[in-house]
Amino acid sequence: MFVYTSGDEAELFLNGKSLGRKQRAPLEYRLRWDDVKYEPGELHVVAYQHGRKWAEDVVRTTGPAAGVLLAADRTALTADGADLPLSR
Repeated sequence: MFVYTSGDEAELFLNGKSLGRKQRAPLEYRLRWDDVKYEPGELHVVAYQHGRKWAEDVVRTTGPAAGVLLAADRTALTADGADLPLSR
């Protein structure tokens, strides 16, 4: 998991559980957590500047898939290149 911040450090939470707090090196803006395994729910990051909470963001997974319905607009295709024109 990558977190981009101009804060001094950040703490990452997965479903309310802290995955640790990392400090940013000078001239680097990306913090990295290597062992984050996917879980449905909420990923929350809190960035700190000079030891004080400075910014935060949350990403939540969507609910279960509801379904996909596909319908063709024709039952046969001719291999002449005209049935499926290229988008431009």
